[in-house]
Amino acid sequence: MTKNDLFTAFFIMCALCSTTIINAQEYRTVSVHDPSIMRASDGMYYITGSHMAGAKSADLIHWEQLSSNVNDQKFFPNLKEDLGPLQDWANTNTFWAAGFIQLKNGKYMMNYCVCQGSCPHAATGYALADNPEGPY
Repeated sequence: MTKNDLFTAFFIMCALCSTTIINAQEYRTVSVHDPSIMRASDGMYYITGSHMAGAKSADLIHWEQLSSNVNDQKFFPNLKEDLGPLQDWANTNTFWAAGFIQLKNGKYMMNYCVCQGSCPHAATGYALADNPEGPY
C-alpha cells in the first residue's frame, strides 16, 4: 500500500464516521416567530414569541412545541376572556414579540405586545406564573 492509498483510506473512514454521527443525531424543530429564549431554574430552555407560540428543550436540539398560535396557546387558560378586550382596543387578534424571564423570587414573567400597524392603539403587558409553561 502506498502513502497515497493510506491517505485515501483515512479520508474515506473519516467521511463514513462523520456521516454516521451526523445521521445519528435526530433534530426536532419547532416554529416560533420573533423568538425569545430563557433557561429556567430546572435546566430546561423555553422559547416564546409572536402569536403566543412556544416550545421547550432540554438540550437546544430536541424541541417540543407547547403552542403554535393564539388559538392553540397553552400559557393562558382564558386568553380570549382575559385579554380579548385589550385585543379589541388595539384592533388586533394576535400578540406580538412575547418574551419571558425568571425573576429572583422564582416566578416567571411573560411580556407581550398588542398592536396593529395602521391603528394608533398599542399596549404592552406582563403576566406572572409559577411555571414557565403557565398558567399565566
